[in-house]
Amino acid sequence: MQTILQFGDQSQKDLILARLCEKASEVSKTPYGHFTILKAITYCTHAADQRRIAASLKNHFVSLGMRMMIMMMMMMMMMMMMMMMMMMILMLRT
Repeated sequence: MQTILQFGDQSQKDLILARLCEKASEVSKTPYGHFTILKAITYCTHAADQRRIAASLKNHFVSLGMRMMIMMMMMMMMMMMMMMMMMMILMLRT
């Protein structure tokens, strides 16, 4: 899908975009789906396409933002735990 969005003609992009926008909020929550949404935003540059993408995500920005914030916090916690483990290992070696 991402390749079609990048290299396809307008009719192919329209078909992908129509399907993608039907479930944009759900698709954007999956690991590979959000990259597809980003590709659509990047390569579907016509104003009508951009409006269609924005309309499909309207009312979902807060929940998507919260999800991103939670994921970032979890990653930070994991990094802190790894640093603590490394410090413990170093302390045990000395």
